[in-house]
Amino acid sequence: CSPPVKQRNDSLYIVRGEDINDIPTSYAVNGLQAHEFPVIGTYVDTRIVPGFRYIVRVNRTQRVLFDGKALRLDSIGRGYGKRLTFEPTGSSLNDNDNYFYSDTIAQGFGFSPIAIEVGDRFKVRHVKSEELCGELVCSEIARPQEELSSTADRARRIEKEVRVNFYAKFQSVSNRLLDKQLPWNKVRVVGTAVVVKESKANVAVLDRIVVEDCALAGYELVPSSRGDCEE
Repeated sequence: CSPPVKQRNDSLYIVRGEDINDIPTSYAVNGLQAHEFPVIGTYVDTRIVPGFRYIVRVNRTQRVLFDGKALRLDSIGRGYGKRLTFEPTGSSLNDNDNYFYSDTIAQGFGFSPIAIEVGDRFKVRHVKSEELCGELVCSEIARPQEELSSTADRARRIEKEVRVNFYAKFQSVSNRLLDKQLPWNKVRVVGTAVVVKESKANVAVLDRIVVEDCALAGYELVPSSRGDCEE
């Protein structure tokens, strides 16, 4: 797998509301990391979409909102101070206080897209034969997740591709994978997660992870919730 790359957070750039057909304001942004999307003043980056999950950091600080949890964004308001409302958690189910306004803090916020988290379980499937060859669990996120693309069709079905880089531990394995003699307790996985929000859905769902240049190249991962893993 490729070695870790240091994230840049010293870049300075200008965001303009008129570029996204919004209020014609402009802001200088610095302090965000390469994978983070800006929210500042009246400006909300168009790659931030309700239904998908994000971790939100106050720019130029280590402070992360919502106790550092990745939450699903439920809605983005209109106007100058846009209200960004996230899914309710815990005791807030009936009185949701998981929201803030885009202009609350002068330096703005950084949104990190999240496709997978520690504890997520996946079935390992051979790309060509579609044979299920084992099951693994994400044990550690190795590098920040980075959105590669976002597409929408006429029916408003949205598909995002997110680069993921993590460590996993095998829970079960078939003979086909045994032949590869992988480090079962800690295997590196690098790939592209495909996250889909169907046209009438409120929640985006991880469809699969296409594994790339690592030990599991030639396989893809699908969420284990779709059924029991075959031995």
